[in-house]
Amino acid sequence: MSIVTKQITLSIISVVSLSLFFLTGCFGPPASIKHEENGRQFLNDNKYSKAIEEFSKAISKNPNNSFAYNNRGIAYASLKQYELAINDFSKAIELKPELLEPYNNRGFVLELKGETKLAIEDFSQSTRINENNEVAKNNLANARRKIGDLQQTINDLSEKIDQTNPPQFIPEDQKQEVSNLYLERAIAKYELFTQPKGQKPATICKTSQYCNMVIADLAISVQIQPNNPKSHRILGLTYRALENFDKALSSFNKSIELDKSDETALYERGWTYMEMMQPYKALEDIDESITLNPENSHIYRLRSWILMSLGEWGKAKSDVDFLLDLYPQDPNLHYLLGLINIHSGSIAEGLKDISIAQSFLGNQSEPAYILASSQGMAKQENYSQALENLNSALQLDNKYTYGYLLKARMNMNVQNFQEAKTSYEAALRLSNDPEKSNSNLSPIPDIPNLFKSIGQIGVSATVKKPCPLDSPCLNSLSKFSKVLDNNPNDIDTLMKRAELLVSIGDLKYAINDYTKILQLTPTNTEAILLMATSLRSYLRYESQGIVYTKCKPGWFSQCNEAIKSLDFVIDTNPNEAMAYFSRAELKRLVNRPDLSIEDLSKALNLQPNFVEAYVKKGLSYLEMDDPTSAIQNFNKAISLNPTNKEAIANRGIANLLSGNIKDSEKDFKKAIELGIPNEIISTAKNKLSNFSK
Repeated sequence: MSIVTKQITLSIISVVSLSLFFLTGCFGPPASIKHEENGRQFLNDNKYSKAIEEFSKAISKNPNNSFAYNNRGIAYASLKQYELAINDFSKAIELKPELLEPYNNRGFVLELKGETKLAIEDFSQSTRINENNEVAKNNLANARRKIGDLQQTINDLSEKIDQTNPPQFIPEDQKQEVSNLYLERAIAKYELFTQPKGQKPATICKTSQYCNMVIADLAISVQIQPNNPKSHRILGLTYRALENFDKALSSFNKSIELDKSDETALYERGWTYMEMMQPYKALEDIDESITLNPENSHIYRLRSWILMSLGEWGKAKSDVDFLLDLYPQDPNLHYLLGLINIHSGSIAEGLKDISIAQSFLGNQSEPAYILASSQGMAKQENYSQALENLNSALQLDNKYTYGYLLKARMNMNVQNFQEAKTSYEAALRLSNDPEKSNSNLSPIPDIPNLFKSIGQIGVSATVKKPCPLDSPCLNSLSKFSKVLDNNPNDIDTLMKRAELLVSIGDLKYAINDYTKILQLTPTNTEAILLMATSLRSYLRYESQGIVYTKCKPGWFSQCNEAIKSLDFVIDTNPNEAMAYFSRAELKRLVNRPDLSIEDLSKALNLQPNFVEAYVKKGLSYLEMDDPTSAIQNFNKAISLNPTNKEAIANRGIANLLSGNIKDSEKDFKKAIELGIPNEIISTAKNKLSNFSK
């Protein structure tokens, strides 16, 4: 059964039960009644063709049987024979205009055909006949939203709300109905405020009081009826739009607690985890959501994105292939399939997929598609064509940080140093000004409780300026690249080039070289440790006084590969403290502070005076909302090194979270004296203050 068919069936079958109520009063020849009863049984068993036969016989025996027309219309609609269904519903209305079911059913089918305005007329008539019918009210509200008549929906709901008692005086038997009124008004407000194209909900919520108005209605809905899972779910959506992810999670958790079969709440919670850069938790929710409703294509789309970020190319491809069977002309799906194939080694297939995606757009060029093609061509070492494509993409959109980095790298390969320098500088300008960049290589704001979850203060920036033209490093890189052009498996030269790339801040390509070395020599412990260090440095960068230390989207696969490599190092040499330390840092980067603590404890058993391990262990405890244990570890680090400014600054955060305000201020003052910029401390305090609110 298709997704749409399932929706039709569920919605219309609910009306059948309402129609049956009236059938007990139906008068007519006994033969007509018998055929109608048979038809209703076939309808309930989803045997629509047989139901149509029986209802037709009932009509032949009694041409005035409006119930038979209504129910035969339901059977036709279930078979997607919409015109025949509309004809039957219209005949039922002609025979008994006082019944709401035929109006509601005809409106539902009209909406499926895209005739929403006509559907609204039918739904409105249904509610006029019985204003308390939930099916008719919901259908009317949904149809109005579809055509943008949201303000009228809000006005109608407000009028009904004004006629009710104050929340604290609502009779028990009316609570569910009134709670739903506030809920529906909240949904209409949310959709009205977030309707303008080109504006993200988060942008609107941050610059207005719109979302607070939505939350106010939802708060009353929950106050009246605390156990309405939908109210909690919509509340979660609104908090997520405000980027208050902790409150969003709390609301989704409550919604799921009340209705464990709600795949939508699980999907939305998974989406929230992904925005918090916690893909493993997101994947758990998405998998469970698909188990509950394997026909919801939106869930597969999100799961494919998560799997791609984790480097699970084969599994991601399965999801995208499934979606392409449903939507074979969706250009974005072909684009995703192209990225998957390019990154998994099927470059020619990937380029073909990107070309198909572009063909569906016609004359409109999509910079992201062109950039993806450039990546594939670069992997094929077709640098001239890749550069030509890149220039086209950057002409269409000059905000692609990664585009400039890719262009710089390719110009290095063809020894065009001036162009490489210009491209590097453009990338750095964008990286330092995230408002002007649309690339995930630019600084990305993390979750609202940034410093509570991360606690990284005083870490030096790792993004360095590119080689100046008068520096020998460009010539050295060129020399190493020439050697590798002739002998791509020269491990010694790969090591030298990787070390040079690290020294000039080109960490991404250093990691690529270390990866190549490990493909050739999987037991190369030195390369494994250096790659882990480079990854940690690359994924920890500083911008405008705020330091982020989470694995960025698209880099989880590299983090996981590095963790696997370190697994090998530790299995080979279980007494390597630095290996445990590096693996712990990577595990923290992929949002597993619990596993990070385990590795740091092992490192400290091997090296009891390992100051940095105590600091990182404290940060991991901060991420787990355990400031007391964090303080204990920061204290140990400070006892070993009284001037460790990172430990002191982060102890200040832990003290602030614990309510030790005086101790916190002392730590912050000391950290500033040791060289932590005052603006970083202020930012941390503001973040914590905003979070606590």
